[in-house]
Amino acid sequence: MLQVWSGPARSHDLPMKHHLRFLLKSLLALLLFGNAVSAAEPATHNGNARIVFIGDSITGQGGGWIGAGYVFKMREALSAVYPECKHDLVPLGGSGMGVSAWLALAKDEAKQKHDLDVKGVEVAAVLSKPADVMVVMLGMNDVLAPYVSDTDASLDQWLAKYRELVGVLGARLKPKVIALATVTPQTEDPETPVNQVLARMNQRITTLAAELKADVVPAQAAYWEVLAEGRNTQADFTLAGDRIHPNQTGHVAVAMAMLRGLGEEKAATWLRAERLSKALSTLQPAPAPPSPPAWLVTSGLVLRAWNEKPSDADLASNPIDLAIERGEVNAPASRLKKSCRGAKSKCLSFTRSSGVGTVPQPCLSIRFHLWESHGNLPRTQSAQVTSLAMHSPPLR
Repeated sequence: MLQVWSGPARSHDLPMKHHLRFLLKSLLALLLFGNAVSAAEPATHNGNARIVFIGDSITGQGGGWIGAGYVFKMREALSAVYPECKHDLVPLGGSGMGVSAWLALAKDEAKQKHDLDVKGVEVAAVLSKPADVMVVMLGMNDVLAPYVSDTDASLDQWLAKYRELVGVLGARLKPKVIALATVTPQTEDPETPVNQVLARMNQRITTLAAELKADVVPAQAAYWEVLAEGRNTQADFTLAGDRIHPNQTGHVAVAMAMLRGLGEEKAATWLRAERLSKALSTLQPAPAPPSPPAWLVTSGLVLRAWNEKPSDADLASNPIDLAIERGEVNAPASRLKKSCRGAKSKCLSFTRSSGVGTVPQPCLSIRFHLWESHGNLPRTQSAQVTSLAMHSPPLR
């Protein structure tokens, strides 16, 4: 490109029109070269960008879990790599919020005069100031509630609202760069039905990003990568104790994905070396937790379908159920018998063996998706699910 500026002839040997031609070509080359430099520069502007994060409770924790959330980790990495930088990373994360909830909030300025999960960060104040980068990470609650089903029609309708939300927020924040983050897993088994739905959702997010010429933040891919790395050493390693919200190492994984998605490989590399690698180095080899006993699986604590209402196959008695009923299988002292009251809950009736017979205990209700949240039971202690059941509110 610089050859445009330096022909074999000397400038004072050329007519005036050639001087003008050389000047125009030089200006054009400078503009093109300048644009090439800008395109190569990370969206973070070497740590000096104002980045607004739109999300749910994961983003709320990302900016509210002091020193541990992914926003804090991004600040830490950017400051380490660019000591003189003046970054402004703003988390707008609301617990329970999905795409529709955010769209309603974005359209109603009267409801924006309050904070979400991070105290002192008012929605209206954040949206009133232009941003260099806008990052959207939504979808977990849409599947968790659920506000979507596993049909293509439902997911496409969800995507249409997502597209509208990006447009509404983009008009307010006027970002130079838009980034859409894939949704982190719900349970740590990619083969569970809910994660299969999330995978289809993430495919749509990636397609939308291409349509909008937006960056993609590979949050889910980073999660699976770090999870596999940890489990190579410690079989019960996890990035989310409740299988939804990342723990400290999980937030490091999300922060690395954010930085890489925004072109900030240098800061992401620092974060891996100084935070992730050191955390993984503390892991101790351990065998995988035992699989749950057959009575636990077949009593309905592990259900095959991902639906709000259990299927007939899930509720039907099976040979092991019948064997337990007949006393042919050694079941624990406190037995669980399946029942379901209403389409919204999975109800478990507890009966306790006694010398005379059985004494009914109060029925406990758990929303059905919580069973799926522990769908990878071979990698978790069965007691965790039992404890979850015992602490759930009574069915009303």
